[in-house]
Formats: sequence, structure tokens, C-alpha cells
Amino acid sequence: MLTGESMPVEKAEGDTVTGATINKNGSLVIEARKVIAAAAMSLWSVSVITNALRLRRVKL
Repeated sequence: MLTGESMPVEKAEGDTVTGATINKNGSLVIEARKVIAAAAMSLWSVSVITNALRLRRVKL
């Protein structure tokens, strides 16, 4: 797993990772514990736009 350091850093179950983490092998389950306001607003905006397009019956 790569976590943004110059050299790969081993991580184990329960360790904290960042949003830029790259999993090199195996499976990975991540729980989001902090979400910045900009990311939350972006997700909300996508939801609003998607719903508006669905109401207008626009194919995505």
C-alpha cells in the first residue's frame, strides 16, 4: 500500500490512511472519518444535477 510517502509504508488493519493511498495488493475496506466541506458540497452538487437531469429525462 502506498500512502504518499517517498517510499512505500506498510499498513495493517486499523491503521489510518489518507485519501491518496494506493493499495498494491489484496482487498481494502476504508471508513471515511473526516470529510471536508468542499468534498461534501461537491457530492451534494452532483446529486442535485443528476436528479434534475433525471426529472428532465436526459440520458447520461
